[in-house]
Amino acid sequence: MNEVGYKRSERGQVLVLIVLAVVALLGFTALAVDGSMVYSDRRQIQNSADAASLGGGGRAAMILENTHVTDWNWTCTLTGVLDAQNQARTVAAARAADNGFVLNSNDLDLSDRHGVTTQCGMDTSSGWPEKFVDIRVMLTGDSDSSFAQFVFKGPLRNSVEAITRVRPRTNAAFGHAIVALNPSNCSGNSYGVVVNGNLDVNVDGGGIFSNGCLSGTGTASEVNVTNGSIAYVSEFIPGNTAWNPNPGSASPMPQDAFDIEPPDCSQVPHFGNPSNAFNTGATGYIPAGNYTRINMNGDVTLQGGGLYCLYGNFDTGNVNVSVLPSGGKTGVTIYLISGSFLTSGNGSVVLTAPPFSPDPFPAIPGLLVYLARGNNGLVKLRGNSGSYYQGTIFAPSGNIDQAGTDDAQAFSSQLIGNNVFISGHVRLDVYFTANMMYQIPARLYLYR
Repeated sequence: MNEVGYKRSERGQVLVLIVLAVVALLGFTALAVDGSMVYSDRRQIQNSADAASLGGGGRAAMILENTHVTDWNWTCTLTGVLDAQNQARTVAAARAADNGFVLNSNDLDLSDRHGVTTQCGMDTSSGWPEKFVDIRVMLTGDSDSSFAQFVFKGPLRNSVEAITRVRPRTNAAFGHAIVALNPSNCSGNSYGVVVNGNLDVNVDGGGIFSNGCLSGTGTASEVNVTNGSIAYVSEFIPGNTAWNPNPGSASPMPQDAFDIEPPDCSQVPHFGNPSNAFNTGATGYIPAGNYTRINMNGDVTLQGGGLYCLYGNFDTGNVNVSVLPSGGKTGVTIYLISGSFLTSGNGSVVLTAPPFSPDPFPAIPGLLVYLARGNNGLVKLRGNSGSYYQGTIFAPSGNIDQAGTDDAQAFSSQLIGNNVFISGHVRLDVYFTANMMYQIPARLYLYR
């Protein structure tokens, strides 16, 4: 009897253990459900914060553009900058409200981790000055739970943050006048910015920057920069060149400092079969359009406000080249998908980029010559004392070769190439005027 009763008692204990195990499993299941709910709610709150911050950033960028706030007139007390911040907060609060979060756009205290603020400043952590407006949104929300309140005290709470950074309109390469993008060192003095010969180079505004080598070769040259600096990243070999001011070491420029959009060549016509359109012997008036190549053997005028897209060389030969105003528009953009831009010292070449007003679309304001990325062609700049180039010349994969003759030359240009070679035995003056060069519009990105 006692033995049988003892065995029945053991069977009862197993049942109790099973019940406890089931309760524990149900508890873990409830916690897993609550945890999934918390993570799901966090994603939803983060998406709402991102949308609110980006919405405010978009409004700030628009205000900066409409009030003509740029990198070179920037101050945090400028009316346009203050308006951009005020409207950014208002829009961010409205976007958050669309997703069920109530924010006070005038509450600049985020101690409760719920609100929107803006900040104007300048960031030099990359080695280059980056002026900005930040739109910071913080959201906090509680999640419903089924079981967690029995384990944790207080609500299941998520706090998230999103920051959108807005940069004002700026020139490419932070407004430097002569820029080499090649990161190579001075092996053979054939990379980067190279000054070769016996000449005076005077740069007014912007300065000179080499992402790799900066070198002087030849006999005796002088390089003088006013209202700007001379900088290099990899190596400096002064040679027989006198540099003023003394070049200094710098950090590489960020890639978006060269964020120049290519033009849309579909907006201009193809003239006949591209395989023979203006193949050789071009002369007289040449309208904007797509061409295989343009090789000139007589004086040429181009269409004001025109976009010229080429799949081969743009070669002026020894003729005179100018731009004829059209429809109130002046200046041209010459885009080389492949091929080189070649000029001669025997002709007068007068080429300017389109101004910003009236809108020259599909030509690009401030952009004179653009060798497409991947086009390792040559930009050869020559001309007599009557020649003149105005606007940004951009050859990110190609080289720019400026050589002087017996006549002094003046450029109102920005020269950006993989390598930039300056040679000859004359005086070369480069004037950098920010509002005449290509400008990268105000842009924004989700910073955090």
